[in-house]
Amino acid sequence: MTHPHASGRSRRRSPGSYELLAEEERLLFARLGVFRGSFSVEAAEEVAALTDDFDLLDVLSSLLDKSIVYRLPHLGETRFAMLRMIREYALERLAEAGELESTLERFAAYYLRFTGEAEEGLRSASQRQWRRTLDLEADNCRAALTWAADRRRAQDVAVLMRGLHIWFWLHGNPLEAREWLGRGLACAKGIDGRERGWLLGLDGAFAVLEGDFVAGAEKLAEAEPLLAEAGDRRGIATVKLALGVGIAPLEGEERAQAQLQENLAASEELDDLWGIATTLRAMCWLRMVYDRYEDAGDLFERALATVERLGDEFGIALALGNLAMARLADGDVAAARTAIGRALEHRRSEGITYASDEILDILARIEHAEGEHEPAIALFGAADSLRERLHTPLWAPALERHERLLAELRAAVGSAAFEAAYARGATLDADDVHEIALRLAGAADESPVTA
Repeated sequence: MTHPHASGRSRRRSPGSYELLAEEERLLFARLGVFRGSFSVEAAEEVAALTDDFDLLDVLSSLLDKSIVYRLPHLGETRFAMLRMIREYALERLAEAGELESTLERFAAYYLRFTGEAEEGLRSASQRQWRRTLDLEADNCRAALTWAADRRRAQDVAVLMRGLHIWFWLHGNPLEAREWLGRGLACAKGIDGRERGWLLGLDGAFAVLEGDFVAGAEKLAEAEPLLAEAGDRRGIATVKLALGVGIAPLEGEERAQAQLQENLAASEELDDLWGIATTLRAMCWLRMVYDRYEDAGDLFERALATVERLGDEFGIALALGNLAMARLADGDVAAARTAIGRALEHRRSEGITYASDEILDILARIEHAEGEHEPAIALFGAADSLRERLHTPLWAPALERHERLLAELRAAVGSAAFEAAYARGATLDADDVHEIALRLAGAADESPVTA
């Protein structure tokens, strides 16, 4: 199978200096064409696979001097890239030399290993660094997924998605994640049980995130015995966590909390701090969805302390949002505003997308509690608009409270004022929404303004 950029097109004109390149420069140039985005020296070295006769840095520097590649300095790491037309010409040369498939094999092998390292990094205090690295590598990771899916290599799709699923989650992108998982499952007959279990488990988890509870529960239930048979304790914990959340709409919150409690015990036995933190957050989140805080004890504070110990900036933002809602339920509006302000600051500094609609919702409730009706309405409009884009609908109990609160606000300000404020919030872009939310949360120096 040929690369999409190496087929169906007429031969391109060569870069002006191509004919002047030495043999080793032409070789490296052609092989670097498989990178869809920028690349590191380490990636170039493994994928290009030059013989010991050539020094990669010397050859790369020569291509840089000839404007074949260009440099992208980033946070102390030098990365390189090619212009699209030059890259496509390189792919044509690679195909002509009969090396396209072998180079793509090395490219995929590199990203199969890289995404495994990324998963470990995302589950640690190095999450921020790894998320930013994956943002830079996103095009290459998608190219590796395309390569695997096009060749019906379901096992490779599973390995790549196991490494990337947290990154997709952090970016609030369940739709794309499920597309890749679906492509893997479409050709997964006969593959290793562990990898099939991960494909099913992750697809089930993202289905729950999208509110497709029945399909999610079915896939998670199918995945668990496959992972158990393979002895994959992390996989089992991942499935149990998603199942613990996903069965709540089907079997009730009490049953879900019991499942999560079992998962918490298993994570504690494994000394898996990430598993402990994510399970505690899920337990808090379910209480928030079902508006049940009366017997929570110090659960919300414990969840925040655990993610702070882990150094999980994303988890801290989520835990602060949960804590803000618990404080609001206690009637402590000032403490709720402080917590949501901290959550928003974490989101801004970390570039977090997932559950931003939830944070806006909580802030809207804080505004409503203090009688600030129009800012609350605009924030609800922004939250609903974002929720639609993220494919993360409100669960039934939360939706009922949400609609009841919107009806109260409509009655308080009148239909015309309500529609105007709601539309104003729904049409704001993400940056404007965030800045307004920061001000309203008291997390910026400016005085509060009407959203």
